Amino acid sequence: MKKKARIIQAVTEAFGSVAGQTLRDNTSCRIHEVQSGSWGYAGKALTTSDARAMRARG
Repeated sequence: MKKKARIIQAVTEAFGSVAGQTLRDNTSCRIHEVQSGSWGYAGKALTTSDARAMRARG
């Protein structure tokens, strides 16, 4: 299974575990891909490399 499909499945399952089966079965999940450098955190524009470094740090 591709990474995006796994993310969609996991988010839907997590939401359903809190909201219930009826809402889980009607959950819509979208992945919005943002170009490197077109997003930020704490006032700083971030790149894909920045995000990978943050993930590596935990």
